[in-house]
Amino acid sequence: MTKEEIRNYCDRLTQFDTPTISNALECFSDFKRGTGFMDYTIKPVVSCTTTYVGPVATAKIATEFPATPEEQAKMMPYYQHVKDMGPGCIVVQQDMDLKPVGSFWGEVNATQHLALGCQGVVTSGGVRDLKEVSGLGFGYFAKEVVVSHAHTHVVDFACKVTVGGLELEPGDIIACDIHGIIRIPVEYLPDMERACRNIALAELPVLEPCRRAIMNGETVEIEDLKKWREGMAKARENSKIR
Repeated sequence: MTKEEIRNYCDRLTQFDTPTISNALECFSDFKRGTGFMDYTIKPVVSCTTTYVGPVATAKIATEFPATPEEQAKMMPYYQHVKDMGPGCIVVQQDMDLKPVGSFWGEVNATQHLALGCQGVVTSGGVRDLKEVSGLGFGYFAKEVVVSHAHTHVVDFACKVTVGGLELEPGDIIACDIHGIIRIPVEYLPDMERACRNIALAELPVLEPCRRAIMNGETVEIEDLKKWREGMAKARENSKIR
């Protein structure tokens, strides 16, 4: 797939939340349930009302100690890597310190990355300038909020990273929202919008009668609930893509 095709597929998925995307992944027979997402340590740190979907640009950063001359020389090539990933990319950064000390991210870096075409960051480190960044529409997902930038620098980029227990490489596709971050296998992209719609429709055999009962001030019978759940299970099975 071309970068433009990937971007178009990703843009179509922003209408769905990550739980729907997660459920839709189960429509693919080779998908292993319970895998492919970051753990609870990575969360949105500013108001997040949308779903960010895109290919990742990657880096490893550190802030506790000053950069070596070799590391200092990596900053601009790192920015070039972000630009090369194309509009709509999401930066995923692994903080190499034992615990987050300083923040690579604030108003300046968020604005710079937006200008490079990046739509957000996911980091196992810290972020700051929450008030300023919240008005940018920039996805801000992190492990911690910190006050200082300390000795922030790039250790490596365009490399494998592990954030929130999930290993990612440049070009992998992720979706991020208020629930967390999940990877979407690139080969699934052409079928993902259909899978999301199918899996949402598959829940209606339970949702619709339960909602009617709630609106009417009624409680449902267990036998009815069992029947509706069986209908949902069948609809989910029929939602399989391949």
